[in-house]
Formats: sequence, structure tokens, C-alpha cells
Amino acid sequence: MAGTSWIGLRLDALDTLFFRDGRPFDAASRATGGLPAPQTLAGAVRTALLARTGFDFARFAAERKNGDVMAALRKCRANEAVISASFRGPWLALADDREVTPLLPMPEVLKRAKSAGWSRAKPRKPQDVPGWHDPNDLHPVWRDQETDAKAAPELLTLAGLTSFLTGDDPADAECVKLGDVHGYDHRVGIEVSADSFTTKEGMLYGIQLLALKRRYPDHPTGRKVCLYAEIQVDGDLEHHLANMAVPFGGEGKYVGATKVPACVWPAADASAKHSLWYLATPTFFSPTGRPLPRVAGLTAAASGAGIPVSGWDVAYNGPRPTRFAVPAGAVYFVEGPGESTAFLDGEQSGALRQEGWGFALQGKWEG
Repeated sequence: MAGTSWIGLRLDALDTLFFRDGRPFDAASRATGGLPAPQTLAGAVRTALLARTGFDFARFAAERKNGDVMAALRKCRANEAVISASFRGPWLALADDREVTPLLPMPEVLKRAKSAGWSRAKPRKPQDVPGWHDPNDLHPVWRDQETDAKAAPELLTLAGLTSFLTGDDPADAECVKLGDVHGYDHRVGIEVSADSFTTKEGMLYGIQLLALKRRYPDHPTGRKVCLYAEIQVDGDLEHHLANMAVPFGGEGKYVGATKVPACVWPAADASAKHSLWYLATPTFFSPTGRPLPRVAGLTAAASGAGIPVSGWDVAYNGPRPTRFAVPAGAVYFVEGPGESTAFLDGEQSGALRQEGWGFALQGKWEG
């Protein structure tokens, strides 16, 4: 889809939202969820666009049972531009009348320092850390000062992330506490029989819903809290993206989608001698061995714990096997420029990249 520009999408929640993670949900368990995964956003927007372009959903329910989803889509009058659309995001965001500012996960190597300022982790030589041995010959990542374990989780604006990528510390004004833009609404429900529409004794369950705050800061003049994503689509489909209601975030939940200018992301430097790569969206690497990118010159890596990802298999009309993704915010130190395409691996990398997984941004480090 070379030559096609990206379009920004502002997503305003009309209610609480629910995005399940990949853990099983059965009796006596709590349905927990958090922020939406790339595949959730891609599936929701694709479905909404198909509905607006004459897709035959009733026929598709039968055709998909043959197993060839792409053939079934085309038989049911799927718009080719919708099928081939690519996505980025979604991210939490702040919006006003002028722009939408995405809020990105804090880099794994950047934490608040216990004393003051920031604690930044950087690669050290293996001989500098007694007893260090890594099976992949990676260098240890070491902090320059102790972190503040009590510091609240924070997000970075794009300007703040750009400062980090260029080797500077982000300004406090570019940092947003996670609890200031969203919270969780904990509820208890009871199962209802589909046949009799009556409740079943003892079938209680708990659920955790995502609730976006109305404004940041919490003041009438504050910016509105929303979600932000991007879509790259061929064809004359832009008019369908204006003021579109999209089912998103659970049964009966909707967001209002509005077309906005796309972000200007930091450009990569192909001549960099030492590069730092930051994951802006979660990714998948090879299912065997350690979750590391296949990039020449990989020197060190820093990542949080894997996040469970499942979803619905359209062809088989059932849940996908649970996989574990590397979370956004992971950082990789590379000798040389590296390549953005290296941060997504596997047989389905083309389809996964189309959904928005593995979006990486290049920065620099001294080496």
C-alpha cells in the first residue's frame, strides 16, 4: 500500500468499555480486561466499514465454514480496500479542538528515580557485571540510579516520547499518570437462561470494565480523554470514516469515530551507528525460544511481562489459542540502524502487521 497516506481516527467512548484478555473465563472467575489490542481495533473498524459498503453478513456466516476466509469475504461482496486496510494503535489520547495527542506506554528502561528526575537503564559490558552470562550473548541492562517503587504508572505524549528517543529526558508536562485518564468499573452480574430469560441460582460473575475519564486534567477546560488509532486504506473510503459509530468494547458498547489528521511519527535514520528501538504497540516474536527480534546487531533488550492475547477465529467460529505478546514499551538496543520490520516475527507477520502489531520507532543511544 505504498504511497497511501495514513488517516487518524479519534475514538470517543459512549459508555464503559470491555476488552477481555486471553485468560479463560468460567464459573467463579472474574472477567478482567484492560486496553484494547491491535486486532480488536482492526476487526471493529473493518466490520464497520464492511457494513457501510454493502457486505452480505448473512451469507458470510455460511461461506466462512469452508475455511477460506478470504474467498468467503469476496463471495459476500467485501470491498477490496477494506480487506487490505492497515492499522496502527489504538492508544489512549487527549483531544481538543485543534489536535489529538496519543499517550504512549512509558519505555521499559525509563522510570522515575527515587531521589529526583529519571532513572534510565542502558546496556553495560558483560565484564562490568560479575557473573553475567546470557545464552544469546546479550549485554546486561543496568540503571544509573535507584527507581521510585511507589511512583504511579505514567504515559508519555508523543513529544515526550520523541525526547526520550533523541536521548533527552521527557519534561514533566509531557507525562500523564495512567490513573488520571482511565479507571476500572467493577461490577457483579448473574447468568440469565437464553431459553426462559430467568436467572440461574448461584451463577454470579464479576467483571472489570474500562472507564475513560471525561477530561484531563479533571476540569471543564481540560482536554477530552479518548482513544486514537490510524488507518491506511486505498480507494474512496475516507468519507465513510467521518462521524462513524463503531461497535467496540463489548456487546452493546460503541465508540464514535471521527477522522482527524494523522500523527507525525519520528523518522528513522538509516545511517545510525547505534539505534534504540521502542515498541509502540505489542508484538509477537518466534513462538519458540526467547521472545527476541531477529535483527542484526541486537545488543540488549528490556521488556515487561508478556500479555495474554486470544480473540475469535472467524473461519472456525471459535476462540483462538491464547498467545503471549511482548508488551508495548519494550526497548531494544541495536548496533547499526536496524529495521522496523524486524520487530514482528512469525508465519503470519504480514497479517499481524496489517492489524497493527509490532509498530516500532527508532531512537538513539551512545553505544
